Amino acid sequence: MFLKIVSRIFTVIGALTVLLLILILCALIVGYLMIDRDIIFEENERFPSPDGRVDAVLMGYDAGATTSYSNSLYLVPSGFKITKWDVKIRDKYIPVFVADHIEGLEIQWIKAMLLEIRYNKARINKFCNQYMPLPNEYNYVVDVREIPIVTDKSLSKHNE
Repeated sequence: MFLKIVSRIFTVIGALTVLLLILILCALIVGYLMIDRDIIFEENERFPSPDGRVDAVLMGYDAGATTSYSNSLYLVPSGFKITKWDVKIRDKYIPVFVADHIEGLEIQWIKAMLLEIRYNKARINKFCNQYMPLPNEYNYVVDVREIPIVTDKSLSKHNE
């Protein structure tokens, strides 16, 4: 009789523990999905490559009052629309250029597979000089060049 009662107590405790873990997991998932609901992630401009196979897409990112407006440049197959879920969850496409406090940004394809990013001043957080934007086409590599136009100082006034 005593063993039956103890067994039943452990069964109830085990079920409550599993239920509690499920509730905690659900709360974490909901929190994760809602944490960036006010973050703005929008396409600012699209630059098609000369051969029409790839687009350089300039995305704007604003996370609110405590952060600065940031720009990210992605290389994607022509016409592909980037969403924050592509970036956040699937990590399918990564930016080749991320910067904030940008002044005088210019993006230009020099020829197919050669892209130049020019700016007067910027705080660059990330730069990658080559990228393969087409799935399963490993010989299509875009060479990305980052060129400061102003040669004396590349930081914006905000960072001086």
